[in-house]
Amino acid sequence: MCPDRSVTHVPGCTAHTILVTWQNVQQYAAPTVLSTFQLFADGSGNVEYRYQACASAVSVLTGWSPGGAARDRVGVDLSVAGPFECRADSLPLQHSPSARPILGTTIGLDTTDVPASSILGATILGVTQFHSGIDLTFLGMPQCAAYASLDVFATAIPSAPTFSYPLSIPHNLALVGSHVYTQGIALVMGLNPLGFISSNGVDLSIGDQ
Repeated sequence: MCPDRSVTHVPGCTAHTILVTWQNVQQYAAPTVLSTFQLFADGSGNVEYRYQACASAVSVLTGWSPGGAARDRVGVDLSVAGPFECRADSLPLQHSPSARPILGTTIGLDTTDVPASSILGATILGVTQFHSGIDLTFLGMPQCAAYASLDVFATAIPSAPTFSYPLSIPHNLALVGSHVYTQGIALVMGLNPLGFISSNGVDLSIGDQ
């Protein structure tokens, strides 16, 4: 049986602010044990859980999640934790080679932790490294950076949570000691204005053994 709920309008709140109040909610099988608490949310994405007089006879679970493959937020005892920070709901893209870049071999350049809603992936390969990364906020990709020049752009259809690009390294001794810089990107609509997110960068130093 669901508790009684009411939506409370507070003067001064904007049209994008809601308050949901549970007032004097009875504990199951204990009608005299009452709790009052509230959920606050606004249009900027802030969410607060506000507690007044609450029964403490039973364990209580409080939380919010987008569902699906959201990350485990780890349990927190709110009565003693004080202010705390929530982690992001999804892991950032991770980019790594499947093996060492050796002459005469083919390695996979794997991009993992691709969101299930991604509709396109790409591996970027370049001969120039941007060691500190170029901030891509100006493109509509806040908190993303470019670590490799865009000399090769190889697209792929992700098979979540990963996609891979096979890099064949010729058996040419002149290539020993040369570098290839690479990273992955994915098209995930809605995560930022442009819709693309980027991974870390990888520096491949080619060897002969």
